Amino acid sequence: MVVEPDLVVVGTVTDLAPGREVGDGQETVQYRDVTIAVTKILFSRGGRPTTVVVQETGWVDGKSAANVDLPWSKVGDAGYYFLQADVPGKFGYLGPQARVLIQDSELAPGGDEGLKAVQEVKGKGVEEYATEIAENARAVDLAKTPNPPGPANGDGDAQ
Repeated sequence: MVVEPDLVVVGTVTDLAPGREVGDGQETVQYRDVTIAVTKILFSRGGRPTTVVVQETGWVDGKSAANVDLPWSKVGDAGYYFLQADVPGKFGYLGPQARVLIQDSELAPGGDEGLKAVQEVKGKGVEEYATEIAENARAVDLAKTPNPPGPANGDGDAQ
């Protein structure tokens, strides 16, 4: 999960508000803006925000469009959020498995039970999961960092 997002944070939902509308007529989608107070940034492709706004699909033609596998956020929800940059200043979830809440000191992943990302979370402790994400983020950062010239990079003679 760490290879694809723009931002991975630990945080708590502090506010919910109606968001932007997209489309016309019966195809109009009204988003919900979910404000998350960031307590820890585990991975970032740029910036170190203290709060983020995530767009959740809210209503289509005035009817709830809440995802069965990822119910609407509530104020007080705390957990891990795997986010992708969306419209300026706002993020979207990297799929329904991209929100892993912490409930009663246990992980509660979103997404279909059959998804590999959901299965990988099951049975892990909160600290174990944080460590795993941090290790994966370091690996992604290392993959982005070019190797210095020399034998390890294949452009020099081994001594």
